[in-house]
Amino acid sequence: MNLKIISMALALLMVASALPFSSSSNAADGKKIMVDFVKIKPGGVMETMSREIEVGNGDVGHAIAMECARIFHEDKEMEYYSSLGVYFIISAGEGLHFSLPPSLVQSSRLHIFFSLFPSIIYCSYHGNASETNIVPITPPGNETYLIGDHRLLCGGFMGVIGWTGMFSYENTGFAGVTLFFWTDKA
Repeated sequence: MNLKIISMALALLMVASALPFSSSSNAADGKKIMVDFVKIKPGGVMETMSREIEVGNGDVGHAIAMECARIFHEDKEMEYYSSLGVYFIISAGEGLHFSLPPSLVQSSRLHIFFSLFPSIIYCSYHGNASETNIVPITPPGNETYLIGDHRLLCGGFMGVIGWTGMFSYENTGFAGVTLFFWTDKA
């Protein structure tokens, strides 16, 4: 009985630690907003940063995804390891965004456990402004471009996400390489 209570308490603690949401918000043309980003590097190493970005066309998610791509390409280590990915993905939109393990890697014991598993990104987009561009690295060609309502799952992801925490329900985006993906045009 005590083991069940302890297990439940630990599960609730892990979920509670993952609840902070991204600080991005909707903005009008030409406005600058502060956005939190998380770099997911090889070996489960994560780095959190904040940057002010300009929203040029009013689409916050697109502006965040483009900044994620810029941050990805600025990082020499990520550029070097990008050849390990099979697909380069830039994705943006409004809806549910889920990332594992970025928000859970706050203790050294969890870091060791989660570094054994590849990062997983899941997004369930809604609205016409949602877009995902999937470009195969090898062999080039057969690019996939999705607009509107769709779902996306990336496994073995390495890149930059435009939210902190495990979940985000806002208009945000991400960019990086992944070993495999699954998508379902809703």
